[in-house]
Amino acid sequence: MTDTTPSADLADLGRYLTAAPADRHLVWLGKGVPYIPETLPDRALIISDTFVSTAPGHEVLTREGELDSDCEQLIIDNVFDVTVMGYSLSAYLPCTSPTLLRLASDEDWQVFLEDADDALATGFVPEQLLLPQVLLEDAHALRTGTAAADRLTITAEATTSCLPGTSTSPACWDNHGRDWLRRYLTVLEVLRGLRVREQGVVEVSGLGMRMHPHSPSALVEPPAAPVVVRTQSGLRCVLPGSGRFLAVPELVATAVELIGTAGATAETLPELLGITSEMTSPLLDALHKHGLAPQEMSIYG
Repeated sequence: MTDTTPSADLADLGRYLTAAPADRHLVWLGKGVPYIPETLPDRALIISDTFVSTAPGHEVLTREGELDSDCEQLIIDNVFDVTVMGYSLSAYLPCTSPTLLRLASDEDWQVFLEDADDALATGFVPEQLLLPQVLLEDAHALRTGTAAADRLTITAEATTSCLPGTSTSPACWDNHGRDWLRRYLTVLEVLRGLRVREQGVVEVSGLGMRMHPHSPSALVEPPAAPVVVRTQSGLRCVLPGSGRFLAVPELVATAVELIGTAGATAETLPELLGITSEMTSPLLDALHKHGLAPQEMSIYG
């Protein structure tokens, strides 16, 4: 059964803005577009500029604001405000309330890419990307490379699966050879989660830091590979898919990094880590047990 409480509706609004999957369709009706239930999916949240009496299976969020190039604010159900700004402005304006950072213009996209380049080189991630109240346009699609299958935007001009104010999702834009961009978005998601767990400086393997000199400095890990971080409390491995957060010794953290970055195998790990072959089997057993290494990676392979 779909949870249709107000908090669930607002959570689905967040999914609409970030292209995340939902258990119902999320439908934006543009200004002047009539609500015609029989033309819409059977189960849907309708985001409308006027209150509508919905058919069974539909819920409605009313809004003020159109998410066009001039939009600076959305007001939801007359009580919940969302600030809207282009990504390039977010370095200069505080994001103290719920905020959507848009990537709808060439300038915003280029600044976002430049910030990503800087993060890889220096480890510095723009603060606004780590704030829990801030949403980045189509962040889920950028991270996973998947389309927003549950999202519909219906305007007088067209029906699309992207946000109003743009003709395509940022996930489809040219990243100019940055094949690591999905991994970067994964790391951002991990860092956002760490904000509630860890205080102080957090270093991330792949963002200006590596555990082992054999690991390339470039962000070459598969997008969903475990993320190795060094916090003030010690080394941690985070599994992006489940959000599991594991305290690990340096040997394990280094092994995880080498597997993800250098394609280390059961045969090459002992020399890379400076351990005996006899130590490799229990190490791999521990990595397999916690989902930190592929199951097919075996000392017997």
